[in-house]
Amino acid sequence: MAMALDESFLCVSRDCSGGLGVGLDGRFGYRTGLPRSAWVHVIIVQVEAVSGYRRVPGPEGLVASGHLGAGARIGLLFGDFEPFFVAHFSAAGGSDGLGYLGDVGGALDWRLHDVHRRGRDTGVALSVGLHGIYNRLAFAREQWSMVELGPHFELREFWW
Repeated sequence: MAMALDESFLCVSRDCSGGLGVGLDGRFGYRTGLPRSAWVHVIIVQVEAVSGYRRVPGPEGLVASGHLGAGARIGLLFGDFEPFFVAHFSAAGGSDGLGYLGDVGGALDWRLHDVHRRGRDTGVALSVGLHGIYNRLAFAREQWSMVELGPHFELREFWW
């Protein structure tokens, strides 16, 4: 199981001509892969639910929206580093009504340490990382294309 918190700084349009926004996401997911005892255990697949908040500039001031959806991370394990491809799709709601938020991008996590208790590995790991993601937020009257950059923090528990 994995729980994470993602902070985001949003550049609205590719050249930031649409202004800057902010976002905050919470993720909860299930991570799987081959056991560490396997001869190759570097592939990681994590399916996850995501919920969050975006605040972006609109023609009449800042537009706030919330979203709830699902997605996945597919990555590799290289020692303490984990590069990922990420994608999510969410239903969104805000001051402009109902819409959607889709994202696709990449992330790089650094596993800080495995948590030990009384000299035994608990199976719990903490990691920090950076993500760069392309977002598309759309409502009936407004649409935004955003480049998202920011840090994230993740706590995971491994069962094998």
